Amino acid sequence: MILIFALRCLIKTLKLLPDLISDLAGDTSGKINNMTIHIFGIRHHGPGSARSLRQALETLLPDTILVEGPPDAESVLHLVGSPAMQPPVALLIYIPDKPQECVYYPFAIFSPEWQALHYGLTNNIPVRFMDLPLGHRMVGDKGEF
Repeated sequence: MILIFALRCLIKTLKLLPDLISDLAGDTSGKINNMTIHIFGIRHHGPGSARSLRQALETLLPDTILVEGPPDAESVLHLVGSPAMQPPVALLIYIPDKPQECVYYPFAIFSPEWQALHYGLTNNIPVRFMDLPLGHRMVGDKGEF
């Protein structure tokens, strides 16, 4: 029941997304309203999902790629496109005074998330993380990090 509800909310939100973006961007041409949104359900670290997603990206040639992940880490996303960055790698987010309260995002060559990030960044396609910022989830009792 919860999954169905969450999926219905997601579908409703995605249907409204072009209108919301148009409003924010001040678009009156209708161009944004005619955009196509593709959603891929993936299995984390699934080689089959990674391969299928990569093929879909190469076929669809998207304008923007959104990947589940912490928007707080967008400032380091460009590193994925560097030839020196080779998986396995991980993104580690923590509070300096409380390193035991950390969040770990592992990426392997067979991770669909890695394939999406790498494809976008090596093809000059904007890539963004989308999720609740970890800053909201990691706030302490006093409202401080």
